[in-house]
Parts: sequence; structure tokens; C-alpha cells
Amino acid sequence: MSFDVAGSSSRTPHATERSDDEFTTASYPHQPAPDGAYPQLDAEPEPRTTYRSRRRARKPKWLGWAAILLSAIAAGLVVAIYAIAPANAQLAPAAALLTTALLWTAVAVSGLAAVTGTVSVIAGWSRVAGAVGIVLGLTANPFVLFTLVSGASSLTPY
Repeated sequence: MSFDVAGSSSRTPHATERSDDEFTTASYPHQPAPDGAYPQLDAEPEPRTTYRSRRRARKPKWLGWAAILLSAIAAGLVVAIYAIAPANAQLAPAAALLTTALLWTAVAVSGLAAVTGTVSVIAGWSRVAGAVGIVLGLTANPFVLFTLVSGASSLTPY
């Protein structure tokens, strides 16, 4: 509100302000009228300003499934390594280079699958698929798989 220095009341109300005659019991039914009587109880109340509720963001389900997909790719790379590199044959240099590249690619992809599954489990985005992705990603790692197979072969009685 702004007033003249002289104190005159020649100002006009702004669009956001209300003049005194706008404060009536029709716009405020919960207040008594100037004569002390309350308005009718069945009078329709003034409409309230309603706000749209914020929708909760849906959690993406693709992250856990991406971990499973990455671990399946890593398992496929491990199968390709064993298909290319026969156990008893002398490898040609090109085949040795290819199997080495596939080995490290499988290690990287399986590690990425485990990390993606861990993020999925921690963030709560398809936790079951993320946990499956972690387990499959760790077992698809060629070093872990070799250790598991070597340990299992030492359990045989002969």
C-alpha cells in the first residue's frame, strides 16, 4: 500500500487488493455478518484453490534387466573364448590375440553388469532383477568362473 505524503486517500486499489465493500459474508461464510448473525449453514462455500498433486516418478525397471543382459553378453563371450581356444592345441598368434581381447572384454562387461545390478538394488529399481544381474555378472567373469571350476574339480574323490 502506498500513501501520498499529504495523506490523501485518492488512490485506486490494485488488482491484487480488495476494497472494503468486497469483504462480505458471501465470500467468507465462516464469519458472522456485521449485525452479528451467522449466514445460512447450507450456503455454498467459496471454492478453494486446489493444486494438482505431484505424481510420484515411476522407477525405471530397465536397469536391473540391463544388468541381466550385460551378464548374458559376458557369458556369451566366455563361451566364445572356450570355442575359439581349444585346450590342447597350440594357438596361432591371431587366435591368441583374439582370445585375450575377448577375455578382457568379458571381464569388463561382467564387471559392468555387477555394478549396474548393484546400482539397481541400491536405488530400488527392479531389485530382484538387479540381484540376479549381480550374481550372473560375477559368475560370468572368466577369472571367477575359472576359480569356481578349479575349486569344484578339486572336490572330486579321485
